[in-house]
Amino acid sequence: MASSNTTPHYMLNNWSGTDKPTRTDFVRDNMLIDTVIWQHESDVNMHMTREEKQRISAPFQIKSLQGTDTATRSVTFDFNPKIVLYFAVGEPPVKTDNGVTTVNCGAAAYAVGASGNCALGTDTFIVTHGTDGTVNYNLNSSQCQYIAIAMR
Repeated sequence: MASSNTTPHYMLNNWSGTDKPTRTDFVRDNMLIDTVIWQHESDVNMHMTREEKQRISAPFQIKSLQGTDTATRSVTFDFNPKIVLYFAVGEPPVKTDNGVTTVNCGAAAYAVGASGNCALGTDTFIVTHGTDGTVNYNLNSSQCQYIAIAMR
């Protein structure tokens, strides 16, 4: 026989000492518990996905890099960033001396575009160092320290 009493919220069996539990009582209770838990966990308005949780717990990654004077440099991150900002420490973003413009920073957004000589693949940010016409891209000079900030 089913229990004489039930729990207040989910009406699960709450047997007293004289009740005689049956298999069907346990099956009913387990099905009800399974349904309630599944509905709760499936509620996308109440729960975040793993990716959403990562965006909150680790929304960005910062890397400090010493320049190497190579023409191209790749910076790999632990995730696929949506945007990367890159700049030379202690240098203005852009400066002009004797008609030559020097760019000391760049940015790229995934599937959107890039600025300067920067590009963004899935988890890799690529900068190109050197001169293009009257513009000098100072993006990997051995005389500079660089910061790359990647955001989810």
